[in-house]
Amino acid sequence: SSATIYFPELESDTSQLPSIVLVGGWGCGEQVLAAWAPFLASHGIVAMTIGTPTPWKDAPPARSQALLDASMALQSEHTRAASPLFDRLDVSRRAVMGYSLGGGGAQLAALNDPTLKCSVAL
Repeated sequence: SSATIYFPELESDTSQLPSIVLVGGWGCGEQVLAAWAPFLASHGIVAMTIGTPTPWKDAPPARSQALLDASMALQSEHTRAASPLFDRLDVSRRAVMGYSLGGGGAQLAALNDPTLKCSVAL
């Protein structure tokens, strides 16, 4: 599986940024929702696209876990000193998004993690 992080231009503004993790549907790699990530970043949201280990087999529960794991990995960038996102993520404003089976995963993620602020199922 793979992952890519997109983030807004980090200027002198030190405001905390929300984040979202995106996953595709059956048979889809991370590229299927990759167009959303730069769009979200251009609006001040840190976006992470992910693939899953077996995209032809991963059902919504596996995609849900992948979304939650990726969200926690992304949040760790907030405390990693060498990260461009160091001290920039608002760890209380996390979201997930998925398409098709990934949408089912996003819904399950919201049920399994009540700290998520938003779940988008396409």
